[in-house]
Amino acid sequence: MTNTLDRSRRDLDLVFVVGAGRSGTTWVQEMLGCHPAIVTGQESHIFPAYAARLWSNWRAQLDPARIPGKEDKRCVGIPNYVTEEEFIDVLRTFVKSILFNIAPLKPEATILLEKTPRHAKCLELISRCFPQAKVIHVIRDGRAVVSSLLAAARGWGRNWAASSAKHAAFMWRDAVNNARHAAPQLNHYLEVRYESLIENGCEELQRVLDFLDIRRADSLVHDILAKTSFDKMKRGTYGTAILRHGEWGRRQLLVREPEGFHNRGQIDSWKETLSRRQLKCIYRVAGPLLVDLGYLEKQDTRVDLPSVRLFKELLLALGRRTPRKEVGLETTVQQAHANPEHARERR
Repeated sequence: MTNTLDRSRRDLDLVFVVGAGRSGTTWVQEMLGCHPAIVTGQESHIFPAYAARLWSNWRAQLDPARIPGKEDKRCVGIPNYVTEEEFIDVLRTFVKSILFNIAPLKPEATILLEKTPRHAKCLELISRCFPQAKVIHVIRDGRAVVSSLLAAARGWGRNWAASSAKHAAFMWRDAVNNARHAAPQLNHYLEVRYESLIENGCEELQRVLDFLDIRRADSLVHDILAKTSFDKMKRGTYGTAILRHGEWGRRQLLVREPEGFHNRGQIDSWKETLSRRQLKCIYRVAGPLLVDLGYLEKQDTRVDLPSVRLFKELLLALGRRTPRKEVGLETTVQQAHANPEHARERR
């Protein structure tokens, strides 16, 4: 690889934007990329696809020496050649040699911002490689994320997005939990709510710029918000602050998101798209996290399906008690339809 990067550009500060897919991470990247002090490129996936795999192999080779009773195993691999600190330095050099190649495309920038949602699962390794890096964790209502993932699975994101509410809820829950679990180990960590950016864009963007220690003139903030409105991004009239270099740059391919990538930018659009059954799946998987984040009251996690609700009403009309537990209630309904006599005996 021919590295055209000037050595002085290696001193750029690193910022990582992470979060569950479809949480608004690209929107945050676009806004911050509009600032003169920030240069940013398309998702690199450099940690999950490259660095984390090397780190996993390193630990696998080191394990025999750590596990009691296995001291007799032959200790082979590159731990015979470098220490852990030296290997971390190799990973650090590798990551910088890749990411910093876009720096010359915006010479005035002092910060390099990398946005890959899946880096939420690699924050511990990122912290080992770059202790002073800043991490921005974008969080969005899990129900809205599930709705957006399901829509993506029907179109441009069919190769990666979850196609069921249950799977999508797991994706959201795990990504958020991974990032929040790693947060205490990070020197610089900021949570940004998608909903706050929608409702109080100026204040929230100013808070993010303060976290990055860069100039935030009110006129600049207003200009950034105007440039990156959902309407402009959806219609393709904005362009993009996300730069492209390397092989894709050599082939002169433009950074253009696929049809349907940009949504409407509404907070409660999930209310129009998710069924009661899908909400029930989401609450079973991610209800406690939704409550913990303040998106949901604890008592609202109970969602009766139409068949269950009708069964309860029937029981009440007959003067019978409603079962205390909803677990297995749908099975009871099915059994009652299949064998009414058996259902009466159980009651």
